[in-house]
Amino acid sequence: MRRRVIILIVTAGPESVAGGQGPEGEPGPGPRLPCPRPTSRHREAVLEFVNTEGSYGEDLRVIRQEFYLPMQDAGLLAREQLAVIFSNIQELIEVNEKFTQRLHDSTEQSIDFILNYNNNPCI
Repeated sequence: MRRRVIILIVTAGPESVAGGQGPEGEPGPGPRLPCPRPTSRHREAVLEFVNTEGSYGEDLRVIRQEFYLPMQDAGLLAREQLAVIFSNIQELIEVNEKFTQRLHDSTEQSIDFILNYNNNPCI
């Protein structure tokens, strides 16, 4: 039994490959279609991701300020119990702050590059 292997090659040029017929009726590259240009919807999607990550960080800080610290001060639970429940809250906050800042910085540069890059709309 002979098996056919079809390989699809996608290029990073200004056009994308669409299905078609090659020699002897075998599948092959067809007509090339232009890639869509980035739009404000792309920008909105990226900014939504950045904002969601920022909101997550705010939620972590609220958990620490409104739950962990008051419970610790009031002695409602033993330290061991608090450590289990809030085991890595401070670490999560620190990682989130660094990640959000780097994400924000790189996003601003990337959005400008993608929306203004004229030579290749298929980045």
